[in-house]
Amino acid sequence: MYKLLTEMFPYNRSITGDGVRETLNRISKEIPIKETCIKSGTKVFDWTVPNEWNVNSAKIFNSKGDVIVDFADNNLFLMSYSSPINDTMSLQELKTHIITDSTRPDWVPYSTSYYEDKWAFCLPYNFVKEMVDDNYKVEIDATKIAGDLIYAEAFIDNGSNKEILISSYICHPSMANDSLSGVVLTVQLYKELKNSNLGYNYRFLFTPETIGTICFLFNNRDKIKSNLEYGLVATCVGDAGGFTYKKARNKEADINRIVDYIFSESNAKTKVVNFSPFGSDERQYCSPGFDLDVGVLTRSMYSCFPEYHTSADNLQFVSEENLTESLQMYLKIIYAYEINCKFYRRNPFCEPQMGKYNMYRTTGGGGEDTLNTEVQQRMWILNYADGKTDLLTIAKESGYSLEDLKRVLDSLIDIGLIIKESN
Repeated sequence: MYKLLTEMFPYNRSITGDGVRETLNRISKEIPIKETCIKSGTKVFDWTVPNEWNVNSAKIFNSKGDVIVDFADNNLFLMSYSSPINDTMSLQELKTHIITDSTRPDWVPYSTSYYEDKWAFCLPYNFVKEMVDDNYKVEIDATKIAGDLIYAEAFIDNGSNKEILISSYICHPSMANDSLSGVVLTVQLYKELKNSNLGYNYRFLFTPETIGTICFLFNNRDKIKSNLEYGLVATCVGDAGGFTYKKARNKEADINRIVDYIFSESNAKTKVVNFSPFGSDERQYCSPGFDLDVGVLTRSMYSCFPEYHTSADNLQFVSEENLTESLQMYLKIIYAYEINCKFYRRNPFCEPQMGKYNMYRTTGGGGEDTLNTEVQQRMWILNYADGKTDLLTIAKESGYSLEDLKRVLDSLIDIGLIIKESN
């Protein structure tokens, strides 16, 4: 994951353009993906797909002809979707087109203007403070012309009528944790799950944030509500912060319950926050018309770490170890959801005579031969096998682990006492 992240880090990603193509092309060398192109000008709900933006170069020169700012050195220097310009101006005028952040004075801020015709450079506050009164030449060689917005999907078909969505976004330029860490984790999740014996189908989405996700939902609006079991937005999973889960808007969503359980069983530092209409693509998935059970699983939540949306969100800010821990947390949650299920007794009246199935002790009363753990687990499952109670509820009530209860459940299914409801 870290190697792939390092390779894709310099690409000039935005919501459209060659940086997106380059990113998806590199992903396609890791896993099979299917790309969807949406033409500029296409109406998607209340939005319109913008023209495609590409940059050849962007520079600022002083009056001596020296290049003092060069997009080639750091693609964060140029505000995303900046319009082309070739002009000379005073420092005072130039500053009206410079974005800085005095609270983080040595870092380059990240900024965009997708839907208004503007241009700007994003520079460290301390750098701009040292700029001398001079005439500066500004050259931005960029195009905004009719083209395509592109998103891509990978799919694992396990023969289910329900699917799990792992959603990542590919529109951020050189920032490692925000966006790109989620992309490489999503790629690795596909590899980990491809040959697993799983009950649900799995869809992995690589899309420009907001507008790309809106396009995906627009194209799938007739089936996604009935098909989707749950989803997770993957981003900010490479830093050293504790894990944060932002709940789906539906407070009763099973994915919220599963994450609560996995966090409670984990030794890691964890935090659960309620849904709010601010943030990433969960806003689109949880919008009233869809109201999908989609949460966000991060380490440090976006906007909650100082390096967020700056040049300090770099390759040193993320690590192989943190990415691996995040991958394992995702897998624990995914497997726990797979294990969880509802089931019912073939004959629900009274207890079955477990002795004749060789699943109970042969002598009663006191003594050392008390009910062992596995027998107790069977009793819990048999008593709650009503078709309404899931395994997670029994785990919480009984104190036994989800994994242990699932093994006992499978043994009861094998002898025909219990029937599991299918996905």
